Amino acid sequence: RVNNELLHILNRLKSDESEDFVEWFFDELEYFMSSYDDDCNYKHRPLLIRSIEQGRYDCSKYLLDHQLSPSKLDINLFNDQGRHCLLMLAHKNGPIDMIEYLLTRHISCLDTNKLDLNMFHSLHHACRNFNLAISELLLSHTNRKSLQIENSELHTPLDYWIECLCSLKKLKPTNIQHHSDSLRLDYLLNDVDYHSNVSFFQTLINHGGQLTKIPLRYIRSI
Repeated sequence: RVNNELLHILNRLKSDESEDFVEWFFDELEYFMSSYDDDCNYKHRPLLIRSIEQGRYDCSKYLLDHQLSPSKLDINLFNDQGRHCLLMLAHKNGPIDMIEYLLTRHISCLDTNKLDLNMFHSLHHACRNFNLAISELLLSHTNRKSLQIENSELHTPLDYWIECLCSLKKLKPTNIQHHSDSLRLDYLLNDVDYHSNVSFFQTLINHGGQLTKIPLRYIRSI
């Protein structure tokens, strides 16, 4: 019933560790033991993954800052969807400060061009969410190959961006979800960030972004 990560951290804990982290860690340990008692095949997901799933970003940072995991490369461990920490955060649409933290403090070990099981890169998720701030942050850490990959929905990041930009598909981006019922080109044209979004479209192209399709409704509108 030994879980190597839990055992490794348990052996490294000191008396002056953060109380919040220690409490969370022992909750995880208790959950693992209970789940294993019910099912001897139970596999506990990596703690970094678990902390992000629960929104416990304080524990995510504590794990990384104090190098409690068995290996620095454990930052690239992934969940059942093939998403590591960066992909999970991009899929969840942030928080941006956690994404920025990973890209600044742990960039040497983080695989910024990892794809999930559906061939989504982090930038696919960010563009699908139409989140300009996160997309700009990720772009500088994205290689040309990832910019040109079509995912399981046959979209590149640039394809998602133009669809959201022109409101050709009701993707209901999280950061403008309260406008989802009226998400139309009229709204985007009047949005204060519209010109920034258009500029980012050009930036994606300049970085080698691949546009694989121009929706018919967009062609009819110009």
